[in-house]
Amino acid sequence: MWRLCAVLLLPLVAVRGQADTHLLTEVLFCQPDAPVSGLLKMFDDDLMFTYNFSDGSTAPRMADFNKWAGSTFPNRSTISKSLKLCKDFLNNSTNKLEDFTPEAKANTEVRVFTARPLTMGEPNTLICFVSNVFPPVVTITWTKKGEEVTEGVRVTGYSAALDQTYQVFSYLNFTPHHQDEFSCMVHTAEGNYTTVGFWVPMYPVPSDLLENVLCGLALALGILCLTVGVAFLTLARKQRNNVTDDENRSAFPLAGGSGTFSGTVPDFCSTAEMRGTRPLLLLYIYIIIYILSSVTGFVVDEKAYCSFGDEKEGDVTFEYGLSFNRMLMASFSKTDGRFFPCQNCPREMSELAVELCAELNSEYMVTLMKEKEDKCKKDAVEYWENTVERTAKPSMKVFLAEPVHDRTQNTLVCHVWGFYPSSISVTWLKNDDTITSNNTDAIPRGDWTYQIVALQDLRDALPDDKYTCVVEHSSLENVVMDMSWKQGLTSAQIIKISVATVVFCAGIIFALVGFWCWKNSKRSGYTPLPGYNNED
Repeated sequence: MWRLCAVLLLPLVAVRGQADTHLLTEVLFCQPDAPVSGLLKMFDDDLMFTYNFSDGSTAPRMADFNKWAGSTFPNRSTISKSLKLCKDFLNNSTNKLEDFTPEAKANTEVRVFTARPLTMGEPNTLICFVSNVFPPVVTITWTKKGEEVTEGVRVTGYSAALDQTYQVFSYLNFTPHHQDEFSCMVHTAEGNYTTVGFWVPMYPVPSDLLENVLCGLALALGILCLTVGVAFLTLARKQRNNVTDDENRSAFPLAGGSGTFSGTVPDFCSTAEMRGTRPLLLLYIYIIIYILSSVTGFVVDEKAYCSFGDEKEGDVTFEYGLSFNRMLMASFSKTDGRFFPCQNCPREMSELAVELCAELNSEYMVTLMKEKEDKCKKDAVEYWENTVERTAKPSMKVFLAEPVHDRTQNTLVCHVWGFYPSSISVTWLKNDDTITSNNTDAIPRGDWTYQIVALQDLRDALPDDKYTCVVEHSSLENVVMDMSWKQGLTSAQIIKISVATVVFCAGIIFALVGFWCWKNSKRSGYTPLPGYNNED
C-alpha cells in the first residue's frame, strides 16, 4: 500500500508571469514520514522562516528577519486547524484515489559546487544543492573517496520551489587538494533510489605558492642585507671618529719629534657623507614596513497566490487553490467568496472535488481566506525593504584555471558569487568585442545569495588577445563591473615581483657599500714618527 504525503500550500505560491513579479509563500505540509509536518514562509525562491511545531517557535533564515519571527505565522490554534485539514484531506484522498491515480514523483537533481573560487590548500565550503524533491523526504550523505564524512556537515530544512517541488541544501567545510573525490548522496523515501552528485577539482585558481616563496625569500634577504649594511656603516662611522681624533693630536709637534699626516680616508665614507645616507636609509625602511603591512508520491497542495510587482503601493493579487497529486481539485474565487471544484479532472477526482468544496465552503474557511489576504498585503509592505529592495553586491574573480586534467586545459574562468537578487548578466569580451553572453538566474547557495561560473575556451587565443568578463547586476552603483585577463604577468604579480626585486637589490648594494666603508675606515694615512706617544 502506498504511503501518502500531503502538502498544504497556504499563501502564497504562484508561477511568476513577469520578471518583476514577486511572490510571498506560506507552506504547510504533512506526511507519514519524517518530517511529518512543516510550516515555511518563502519570498520568491528563498526561505524566510521555518515553524517548529514542538514548541511553537519560528526560526528566521537570515538574522535581519528576526524582528518578524513572532508574528509571521498565524496563532497556534489556527495552525492546528490547518494541520488537521491537511491530515484529514490526506486520509480521505488516499482512501478514495489510491487505486485510480499513480503516485506523483519527481526526479531529484543534485549539484555540487564550491562556495568560493577553488584554491588548493585554502579552506572552502562544498555546497550540495538538492532540487526537484517530491515528496520532501530525503536523506543526504557526504563521502570522500567512498568513506562517509560527518565532520563539518550541516543541512538546511526544506524550502518550497515554485513548481510544487522542494529543495534542500547541505554544506561541507573542507580544505581542497588535487586528489579529492567527494560525493553528495541523496537517498529518497524508503531507499527506493539514490541520486549522487560528484565533485572533483575542476577549475582551480593557479597556485602562487612558488611565486610567494621566491618573493618572500628575496624580501627577507634584502631586509637582512639592509640591516648588515646599516651595521657596517655604523662601525665605519665610529672608526672614522677615532681616526679623526688621532689626526687632531698629530697636527702639533710632539715631544721627541714631529709627526705629519700623509693620507686620506675616501670622502664617500666621511661623516658628512654618511649623514647624507640617512634619508635614503629611512626611505628603504619605510618601503619595507609598507610592504609587510600589506517516498511516497501522493501530495495535496493548498496554494495561495499572493503576487505583487516592484511598486510598494501597487496591487497585490491573492488567489487560493487546492490540488491533489499535482491536479487542481478546488479553487477559491475572491469575487464569489466560495470554493469551486475542478472542471476537467477525471471522474473519480471530480466527485471528491465536489465533496471537498462542500466542506471548504464554510464560514470559517471563507473568513480565513480574507484574513490570509489581509495578512499577505500587510506582509508584502512590511517585508519590502528586506526582500524586494534587498541587494548584495557580487564578488568576482577571473583567472586561467590550473590544468588538472584535459577538460581544464586553456580554460578561462569568471567566477561571480555572493550576489542578490538572482538575475544577472555575464558577458565575455574579446578585445572589446562580445563573444558570449549569459543572462540567467544563477545557482542558489541557500543563504539568500547566488553564484554563477562562466567559462571561456582559449585554445584559439593569440598572445595579444585581451579577454574581459563583464557583469551586470542591479546591486552595482554603475550597474556594470568587469575584470580583464591577458597572457603574461598580472599587474599584482608585476608589483609583487618588482617590490621584491627592488628590496633585494637595494639590500645587496647597501650591504656592499657598508662593508666597503667599514673596511676602508680602518686604514689611516697617519704615520707616527719615532718618539710618538713616548713618555720619555
